[in-house]
Amino acid sequence: MNRQDLLGRVLNAGVLQIRDCEAGAEPFIYSSGNRGPGYISLKHLAGDKDLIKPLVYGLARNIVAEKAAKAGIDFIAGNVTGGMIPGWLLSEYLEKMLFRSFSFTYVRPVKKLYGLKESIIGLDGCNKKGIVMEELINYAKSTLESVKILRGMGREVRYAACILFYDNPESVAALEKANVTPLYLFTLAELLDAAQKAGVFSKKLLDSFREFLADPAGWQNKYTKL
Repeated sequence: MNRQDLLGRVLNAGVLQIRDCEAGAEPFIYSSGNRGPGYISLKHLAGDKDLIKPLVYGLARNIVAEKAAKAGIDFIAGNVTGGMIPGWLLSEYLEKMLFRSFSFTYVRPVKKLYGLKESIIGLDGCNKKGIVMEELINYAKSTLESVKILRGMGREVRYAACILFYDNPESVAALEKANVTPLYLFTLAELLDAAQKAGVFSKKLLDSFREFLADPAGWQNKYTKL
């Protein structure tokens, strides 16, 4: 299945939402606390095996094509919650493509309040080098929290994988500062272009999301009261 087919299937799944904030609609609030006109609920595709599997398979192929990502990587860390199922699938696909074992662990960017209060489950079976997996990366806040946790446990993490990368200037700068390279299937810009071609949203709404993507802080100053 090619990229355009996958983009079309994601759009048909109805995971992309855009609000008309120019007309007074309330912006979405992201997990980072920032606001924007659009929301993409990729984590809700976890139960759609016919779609989540080809998405993660396509991501795995991209990672294999990225030579730097193959050197010594031995585990995938799925971020709770959206990166857990895609992360497990990614570890399985990489094993088959690279003919070697990939362990799996999952990471909570915020520790549990009860029980053992752990941040990481399954790390004992993971060796030295890993990739943090999210279903999407917007501001990269939770991604980098997990990178920090894993590095604090003595693991080397230089890559963050996701199905959808917002590729906004703030996330790009944050990842670069932390020496983390994003590996992804497609960008938000590609999804918005596919939505425009399919006539899923009006150009006005799509352009509002593009405006946010180009300058997240400027968009928030314009449309929200922080």
